[in-house]
Amino acid sequence: DPGELSRSLEAADPKGHDWHVLQLGGLTEGSDSLHAVASAFSNGYNVRLGYPCRRDIAEFEGGVEQYLKGKSRKFRQNLRRAQSACLREGVTWERITTGEPLAIYQRIQSIEAQSWKGLQAAGINVGDMHDFYALMVDRLIRNGRLRLLFARAHDRDLAYVLGGVSHQIFRGLQFAFRHDYERLGLGNAGHPKTLCLRPGI
Repeated sequence: DPGELSRSLEAADPKGHDWHVLQLGGLTEGSDSLHAVASAFSNGYNVRLGYPCRRDIAEFEGGVEQYLKGKSRKFRQNLRRAQSACLREGVTWERITTGEPLAIYQRIQSIEAQSWKGLQAAGINVGDMHDFYALMVDRLIRNGRLRLLFARAHDRDLAYVLGGVSHQIFRGLQFAFRHDYERLGLGNAGHPKTLCLRPGI
């Protein structure tokens, strides 16, 4: 309700607090909700539109084959190539929805540290991102909303797909794989595996 949203924001006006920027996401340009937010903050603040952040949404009710019909020929070829490479390497996928948060996060971090992002200190293994996702994993587990896959071969974790569920929607959060296993195409191979991460499965 845009009216209720506006009133709530006005009531929570943080004047006098030590902050400089408030960034609100999930608002569509031209929507009543965005207008309500702008109105609530227009008195005394500069209100500006930020850059849009792209989010891809896929419907998986028809299964993998139905989903792949909407993908390009090149995408399907890359997927088949990656699946064959993973099969030859003996890759298996372990599904995690619960467990001890610290131990699970350490497994994620061991992969992240050996990914191209981690090796360039641009992943969730450093700084605020490390701490943020530690809290995220803990909260998802406590609320029964964690959906996580580990790709494994040769008794070691090679990749992870981290996400959560809410209101019958799976939201992918982070993904990484060990750089020395790039040849397997784990990103492509893991893509359809997210089907088993949906709510209710």
